[in-house]
Amino acid sequence: MRRTECEGERAMRLSGWVMLIAVAAWMTGCDDGDETPVVEADGAGDMRATDMQSADRGLDGALPDAAVDAAVDAAVDAAPDQTLADLAPPDSAPPDLAPPDQSPPDLDPPDLAPADLGPAPDLGPVEEGVCTPCDDDAQCQQRIGLEARCAELLGTRSCLHGCAANDDCAAGFFCIEGRCTPGGARCDSCVIDGCPAGQRCNALIGNCEDRTGRCGNCREDVDCADGLTCRQVGFVRNCLEPCAGAACPQNFTCTDGFCAPTSGICDTCGGGCAGERPLCNFITGQCVQCAPGTPCPAGTICDDTGTCVAPPPGVECNTSLDCRDADRPYCAESQCLGCRNDADCDPGQACDPAGRCAAGDPCERVDCQAGAACAAGICVDPAGDPACAADADCPGDERRCNPATGQCYRNNQQCDPAGDTAVCHPGASCIQNPINANEHVCTCARRDPNNFGEPNEDHRIPCQPGGTCLQLGDQPGICARFGG
Repeated sequence: MRRTECEGERAMRLSGWVMLIAVAAWMTGCDDGDETPVVEADGAGDMRATDMQSADRGLDGALPDAAVDAAVDAAVDAAPDQTLADLAPPDSAPPDLAPPDQSPPDLDPPDLAPADLGPAPDLGPVEEGVCTPCDDDAQCQQRIGLEARCAELLGTRSCLHGCAANDDCAAGFFCIEGRCTPGGARCDSCVIDGCPAGQRCNALIGNCEDRTGRCGNCREDVDCADGLTCRQVGFVRNCLEPCAGAACPQNFTCTDGFCAPTSGICDTCGGGCAGERPLCNFITGQCVQCAPGTPCPAGTICDDTGTCVAPPPGVECNTSLDCRDADRPYCAESQCLGCRNDADCDPGQACDPAGRCAAGDPCERVDCQAGAACAAGICVDPAGDPACAADADCPGDERRCNPATGQCYRNNQQCDPAGDTAVCHPGASCIQNPINANEHVCTCARRDPNNFGEPNEDHRIPCQPGGTCLQLGDQPGICARFGG
């Protein structure tokens, strides 16, 4: 790993997983009783996250390093070198998504039950004894049970329940490093204390916030301001106003009784972006000057408010959005680099000390199932033929064959950490699922992380066939399968 200090790395690891959890939740929501198809990632049924707007705030310094050190380090250490290393500094702008006129991916998923996206906005108070100060595990076990742990959150030691997965925890708590950790990784979280009337609890970061207006992201009706209802808009849930007997605003069309965006994607800025700030960051609901696909003019950088500003001396970039050279697309330590680690390079390449991808061992990042070995970047049998040519060559439940790589993989995109039966595409790594600690999934990386419609075969590090890469910003993502 190069150009990385542990403290900053941990903070950005958590931010990255928070964003992935949130986008998985964003892509799986549906209204009670709706017939709108939704997608559900196999192996990600334990998703407990709030909306995308919440995720963006989670990236913007909501969880300080002390909470990260105490609550999440082990949860992501399964792949420290391959997935979340050397990202932009924690105070940099969170990665914007594609502009509002980009169509959502055509996944055509079947009707599935809605995913459990976490707690309602009126959380708190919690079970007596939880989050009380402690000195050791024994004190907590006397108060709330034998599985209890004395954990450090934001510099204080508090009693928390033990856990193996999110389902073991109460609403608003996430299973992180074997502890049911409250939203925000702190005990003054709204998960513990609840929120005043008219506000909702953002359980991802533990803060109370105002309910959202028209086109704001939501999980259920109570997340929306008075007079608005939470409805499915493409793969996202947004607050919409009824249109029965009333005309809809410009760029909205009356659909099924609600004013829905004509474009099919909700502009959370209300259609009011123009002039010097013509772009809408639909995560934050703010009009901005710079966003993916629309970088700042040369000589300026995009700050954390989405404004183009002159950089301080020696600063080349604030985020990777400022790195316009295709050969140096990543921002690390305020400089644009060709790579930050091997995971930023194509399979068969390695990141050299100067931050450039150079030719390496073609088998260096290729895992093969038992009985196979890598030769020239693909898995072969002892005779030198591809280790599998058809699904029948990969016995076992849900096993499939990728004949292009000779690898056996699981149809649901989960992987075998030992590599015996199901492996990841060359260049990818099998890591602990950040959403469900009981499972392992493959990493992946698009060439354009902001293009949700990029075909899998065009990815720099693709998922195995049938998989979809959940990725935000310039960090690698994780593979999931949508539909059957």
